[in-house]
Amino acid sequence: MSTTSTSHDTASRSNAIAFIGLGAMGREMASNLFTKSLNAQGSEPSPTFIVCDALPDAAASFARNFQQLHPGVHISVVDTPAKAAELASVIITMLPSSPQVNQVYLSSESGILPGVLKALSSSAPHRTPEDLKTLAIDSTTLDVSTAKEVAQRVAKEAQISMVDAPDMNLALNAADSVGVPLPLGNSSVKLYEDVTKDEDLAVRDFSVVFRHLQKLQQGQQ
Repeated sequence: MSTTSTSHDTASRSNAIAFIGLGAMGREMASNLFTKSLNAQGSEPSPTFIVCDALPDAAASFARNFQQLHPGVHISVVDTPAKAAELASVIITMLPSSPQVNQVYLSSESGILPGVLKALSSSAPHRTPEDLKTLAIDSTTLDVSTAKEVAQRVAKEAQISMVDAPDMNLALNAADSVGVPLPLGNSSVKLYEDVTKDEDLAVRDFSVVFRHLQKLQQGQQ
């Protein structure tokens, strides 16, 4: 189901942001993140948003409500995390706990991992090198062993850069307070890779990026 007529099969993957998990906390986080992404674009092309939830009605309702608040926004609902990952280079997950993280990321049929692998093997004519990079930001509260195992596997098998962000809303608000735009969009994957390259896969913390951006901003003043 899609709330817009835009064709996401031909849209730039590098300019698409997917959010998976639209429960009570996920809805608020997705709305906050998408709104700030729109406001941070400036003259850049407006991002495409993709949403997915285990309850399809929850995703459809979110998309309708968000489009009412932001007429003309490009937002689509997809049925599986695999489809979301195929279409978006930035993927945010907000899930109940460790078992759901394993399922959403690693399921052989519907998970993020096979979706990214499909994108990597795509011969779509408009795909660019940026379209083939993937950043996954997980905001789930989960055990460290699961976080490490999932991060290592998706990095090894699909070159996915995975970042832990259990306090995503706090990070978004912190970005506002220092006047730093949300680092999502065409250059986001490289930014996260550069800033977190010396971090252990299990502790690639979202806050590391904001500390880096804050330093950059202070250096420009």
